[in-house]
Amino acid sequence: MLGFKKFKADMRGNTAIMAALAIVPILLATGAGIDMMRANNAQTVLQAAADAAAIAGATSKLTSVAQIKVVVDDYLKANGAMDVLDSVDKIESKLDKAKRTFEVKIRGKLKTSLMSIAGISNMELGAYSEIVMGGNALEVALVLDNTGSMNSQGRLSSLKVAATDMISKLMKMKSDGADVKIGIVPFGNYVNVGIANRVEPWLAVPANSISWNGCVGSRSAPLDESISSPSTPYPGLLNTACPSAISGLTANDVQLKSQINAMIAVGATYIPQGLLWGWNVLDSSKPFTGGRTNAAMQTAGGSKALVLMTDGANTRSTNGMYHWGSDVSAANTKTASLCRNIKSDEIKIYTVSLMVDDITAKNLLIRCASDPSMAYSVNNAAELAKAFDDIGDSLMALRVSK
Repeated sequence: MLGFKKFKADMRGNTAIMAALAIVPILLATGAGIDMMRANNAQTVLQAAADAAAIAGATSKLTSVAQIKVVVDDYLKANGAMDVLDSVDKIESKLDKAKRTFEVKIRGKLKTSLMSIAGISNMELGAYSEIVMGGNALEVALVLDNTGSMNSQGRLSSLKVAATDMISKLMKMKSDGADVKIGIVPFGNYVNVGIANRVEPWLAVPANSISWNGCVGSRSAPLDESISSPSTPYPGLLNTACPSAISGLTANDVQLKSQINAMIAVGATYIPQGLLWGWNVLDSSKPFTGGRTNAAMQTAGGSKALVLMTDGANTRSTNGMYHWGSDVSAANTKTASLCRNIKSDEIKIYTVSLMVDDITAKNLLIRCASDPSMAYSVNNAAELAKAFDDIGDSLMALRVSK
């Protein structure tokens, strides 16, 4: 009997040892899972930081290697690269003028937690980003406020200078082989699609078209937030004033500059109308057909962008097809919805607010931009020119290829 009790005690001891041994691989498996999750999260942050640093370096206008390195290091730090790595082994940046590329590489280590039990104390992580300077294709819609308030304090004149300079800058990319096209969308209460389009099937102009100046209103909701359903025409509005006509995408810089110079300021502010027609200009289907499809743009290694400039908040909302309503909140909601829809269509949005004091309007434009850094708030002609110049640099930089 005593022998049997001793045997049972021995068995209990063996079981305890076996259980303890079994815990080790379980701990290792659990630890590996946790550490791999940490590594994946860190890698995501690291890649985003490398992309941001590469874009910043490519658009910095700096030529000194030391100065560019400072920019790259600052952007890596600001975007969390140093926070997710326990140690940084190497940071490299390289400008290749012949290939028109700018590269950023970062490599470092992340300390493990439970995997250290197996002797694995850290994991190596790295990120690489390559920017093609200017890409191979660029399509831009300049959506420009032409409301009556732009007549004051030389605002319209300043806008004409800033927009003309941007066109000159972007068209220089053509000498490097890039396919660059720009469209212009002056907006107020309404936009002007051009009287030459009065017989187009996407447009419904009343029979008494003699009094039609090219102005169009909104389709019924929710089509006023979309460029789909081309079979549902846009309403032509009789006896209505609107800015100069839209210019579809073109590579003719003389035509574009002439269009900018011809802009006149008239009417109140309804930003959704400008956004909608800027989106239409960039699209490949009617009403305007000058844009590439998203698939074709990706194949070409290029990008689409919309630059929205305004000097004020929404002051009008829809009232049927017309824009004489006074529900500013509804107009702001419509603006935000259009911004989301445009960005989801692979179009980058830059916003420029000129002398806008309304906090709600400023925040609306910041949220409209693809990134807060792409929203500019300016107060005079010099700052407006600088904003357009910076946006031009960003558009010239910019394709993350790897």
